Amino acid sequence: MISEDVSTRDITRNFASLTPERVLRGNYPSMVRLKLTEGQETTEKAIAVVVGTAAVAFGEKMDWEMTLDLAAEIQTEYYYLTLEDCYIVMNRLKRQPLYGKLTLNKILTAFEQYTTERVNTAANMNWNKHLAEKENPNAADRNISPLRSRVTPGKKTKRK
Repeated sequence: MISEDVSTRDITRNFASLTPERVLRGNYPSMVRLKLTEGQETTEKAIAVVVGTAAVAFGEKMDWEMTLDLAAEIQTEYYYLTLEDCYIVMNRLKRQPLYGKLTLNKILTAFEQYTTERVNTAANMNWNKHLAEKENPNAADRNISPLRSRVTPGKKTKRK
């Protein structure tokens, strides 16, 4: 659940050790899932807090309305990402050399680069899982997907 009274320190403590691999392996809800469960306005505010916190690191104060507009654009364009992904993008942006002002273009470019990295990471994780299953098909798989766990071997299932 998204809390209204979360401090910047709390966000940093909880998200600082995240990597794309951890996010992909974790059970974090996507922004579209948050939108459905918490509401669009709450989700956009949560994204805006993450984005606004990063802007302060550059010595700039983003207007709240502009931050909410950017959050809406991020939620619409990158709906499949999680808030944790947003934190990773903004945290990386804070740590790289930035020339000039922090602009919307620079933020959205960082999201584009992260999305490409995340897709490649997911592909590598799936490939490695495939190879591990191929090497040892009899080993107990701890990462069985819910779909596979519902299918009983040798039993035909009805399709709806």
